[in-house]
Amino acid sequence: MSEQKSELEFKDPFPFKRVISLAPLAEFWSNLAGDDSAPSFSIAKNVVSRIREVPEFQATSVSLEAIEQHADLLELMMTAVFPAARLDRIIAAAFSLSNSNRSMRQRDSKS
Repeated sequence: MSEQKSELEFKDPFPFKRVISLAPLAEFWSNLAGDDSAPSFSIAKNVVSRIREVPEFQATSVSLEAIEQHADLLELMMTAVFPAARLDRIIAAAFSLSNSNRSMRQRDSKS
């Protein structure tokens, strides 16, 4: 069974469609990079240049695959929200539900 078909067959108990959007966070970094008087100006310019390399991070919806592929950029972007010292734990907790759903889909597709 293909991965795409198994996702369609997965019975998600959550009654609403969910999407992950990093667009507001990308916009935050873009605004910061536009203010050359900001203390984080040079960091923001670097972050924005990396975000431009991953257009999906600026879209209204980003796939979990893109997030996994560009985890280092996500961690860098999230430093605007969470302290870097705890970032690994926070991101892991935020995406643990998504990964457990993926595991359930993969297990269901083998049935």
